[in-house]
Amino acid sequence: MRRFVPVGVTYKAGEKYPNYRKFRYSGEKCIGQTRVVLKNRGKGCDFINANWVGSPAPGATKYICTQAPLKETQEDFWHMCFTEKASLILMLCDFTEGYFTLSRKTSSHYFPEKQNETLNFGAYTVTMKDKLNGPEIEKTDFTVLEIKCIASCDIGWTFALPSRPNPFSSCGVVVLCATGEGRVPTFAGIELTAHRITSKPEIDMMDVVKELRKQRFAAISSTFQFLYLHYLVLDYFVQEKLLVPHHQSLFVEEYRRIVTDRLQRVSVH
Repeated sequence: MRRFVPVGVTYKAGEKYPNYRKFRYSGEKCIGQTRVVLKNRGKGCDFINANWVGSPAPGATKYICTQAPLKETQEDFWHMCFTEKASLILMLCDFTEGYFTLSRKTSSHYFPEKQNETLNFGAYTVTMKDKLNGPEIEKTDFTVLEIKCIASCDIGWTFALPSRPNPFSSCGVVVLCATGEGRVPTFAGIELTAHRITSKPEIDMMDVVKELRKQRFAAISSTFQFLYLHYLVLDYFVQEKLLVPHHQSLFVEEYRRIVTDRLQRVSVH
């Protein structure tokens, strides 16, 4: 699974200076065929490490999969959200993740965290208007201003992926994690898989991964992400009442056992 690289994709824009400095880690790439081109920017200034990902089915959600902003790319990030009229921003990581000495910074602080606090990111002013806390997700309303223009979007922040995709609008939904290559395409893959199963009940999940990798570099690069995609898709169909819970019980039981074992081994080290 890790070795599969789609044929015909190019990475030229992200390899140019200074664009290659806009990646969080070395070795990352951005697929040219699906990359989000920053609007109203001159040639050479329109790059951001973000791609359009999703199902080609009519009415499918348009996901913008991206890395969590670096301090140097915060203005680019908000410019993308504003010009693409993003209806929602889902943050699938914390600002710092890891265990003890292994913890590392996974995102810059690209939005204000206090009620009515305002921060400036280049041409953009971001103000926190409201914040709603839940057991799995935090939702924050923002007003995004560029000169005299006003737009609104939400940020959903969760440490683990939501159990099912929300009924997003057809406008761009920005989904981000540290690199935008693991949790993000896993989440976007739920709807892609659901549409494929609807049209063809018997599918190979590796084909879903291959399709995602044609849209986002190195999408779903670990065994756990691959298993989690199965888990989320099963849960989605259960909640849509297309499956009854016992149909997923054996897989879920084994999945939880594997995850628990993995977490125990990580905590020991």
